[in-house]
Amino acid sequence: MSHVPDSRGHPGVPDDECVTGQDPPSAPLHRRRRGLWLAGRAAVAVLAVPPIALGSAAITVLPAPSGSGAYVGAAQTSLIASFSGWRGRSTDFATDYLATDDWSKIEYPTWWLQRWSTTSTPLVLGVPMLVNDPATTLQRGAAGEYDGHFRQLARTLVQYGYGNAALRVGWEMNGDWYRWSATTDPDAWIAYYRRIVLAMRSVAGQSFRFDWNVNLGSSAMPATRAYPGDEYVDYVGIDVYDWKWGAPLATPAERWDWIMSQQYGLGWVSAFATAHRKQLTVPEWGLAQKAQMQNGGGGDDPLFVRNLLAWTKGEGVKYESYFNTDSHSISNGQFPNAASAQHDAIAG
Repeated sequence: MSHVPDSRGHPGVPDDECVTGQDPPSAPLHRRRRGLWLAGRAAVAVLAVPPIALGSAAITVLPAPSGSGAYVGAAQTSLIASFSGWRGRSTDFATDYLATDDWSKIEYPTWWLQRWSTTSTPLVLGVPMLVNDPATTLQRGAAGEYDGHFRQLARTLVQYGYGNAALRVGWEMNGDWYRWSATTDPDAWIAYYRRIVLAMRSVAGQSFRFDWNVNLGSSAMPATRAYPGDEYVDYVGIDVYDWKWGAPLATPAERWDWIMSQQYGLGWVSAFATAHRKQLTVPEWGLAQKAQMQNGGGGDDPLFVRNLLAWTKGEGVKYESYFNTDSHSISNGQFPNAASAQHDAIAG
């Protein structure tokens, strides 16, 4: 799926689709449109972990994310609680994304961490490899110019109790919609990814989980061309949405078969993770309106929800996270049958 960065460097989100009033000016925009939604209230469940002393302050070291999470907008703690209430079970962790404005947003994502840490919410974080400055490149990263930025990010995460966070460094690198796309120079992407992992692992107090996170399908390049090696990867992740490009007549069963059996689909990622002895993750999954992807979206598709959750359970997936914003939102009433299927699957 191709996304062109907007004038601010944010991938694939037109200015007139940005929802105001929920994020600070520096907050990142994901490649899909985000929106506001409200539902019931519930607390986020976390494991009790004793605080540790860091300098003169005591912090709570939060556990590594696992189970079932969601993305609901940048540091939207109240919306995570609302999502928990809506679906009738706690949300085990939140997914969020660091901003790409400049390197300071990578080094010091304090706005995000302050908000999430107040609710003791474990995190899966999308970590950009490049900022909006066009002078930043994969090649310069591969040469070691940016190592210091990621060491500082690691220190900041540890300082806020997020030394166990799962990190999706350079996620969806097999697509061509992010500046860090591996499609033009996979060797540079690999070398740079390795440097980021080594830099962040060098910081005292960390136990990060690095999630090598691809987009479902062949996208712009085979994902395997950007695999950095087992020693630099803790999880193998795949992002999955209910669509089949330009196929408005596909039945739910046909669409699911395509998601499973296409080259670099769910069947492939299962075999790949097994071969590399890595646990699977699904950092993003969601429904899609019928008009999306050249009228290839599945719409209100309960089969997709049932099958995807059954697949994650059968595969022993470490975590899955629903992308619950605007056109993908399952909690705002636009997909009632799918929403019922999710309630049933979770209750079961």
